Amino acid sequence: MKTMVASSSIILYLPLQNTNVYFVVKKKHKGKVRYVFSKVPDKKEDYATAAITCSYPDVERFARRLKFEKDGNVFVTDSRDAFLRLMLFTAVRRVIRNEKRAEKLADIVYDLPYFELVFWIDKMRNTSWWEMDRIARAFLMVYNV
Repeated sequence: MKTMVASSSIILYLPLQNTNVYFVVKKKHKGKVRYVFSKVPDKKEDYATAAITCSYPDVERFARRLKFEKDGNVFVTDSRDAFLRLMLFTAVRRVIRNEKRAEKLADIVYDLPYFELVFWIDKMRNTSWWEMDRIARAFLMVYNV
């Protein structure tokens, strides 16, 4: 769908912007990998929903599983569900060292009902890294990972 914008005698056709686009920016932070979850494709963490340090390559594999598009170090999706699932996976994955448990975690987060997903994300949002790890361990205990 297109809109018409008139400026003096010139008529421009601009595509409508999709406002439901979510970005995950991968960047280096103190020698580790940090993922900045945001609605703005910017590396600044001021306007981010969350910034999670997690150096495991599983995060990118899980993003591909959720059908994120990758453009350099930026992952893009128009699905809020996929955005929240990747955020939860990244937050919980940082406390797991075992690869088999990480695979089980990916399956659980992928199949998690939306209500439970929103519950866990709400618990983790606006917390310190220490508190986020504590909640992540509670998640692992509840779902027997």
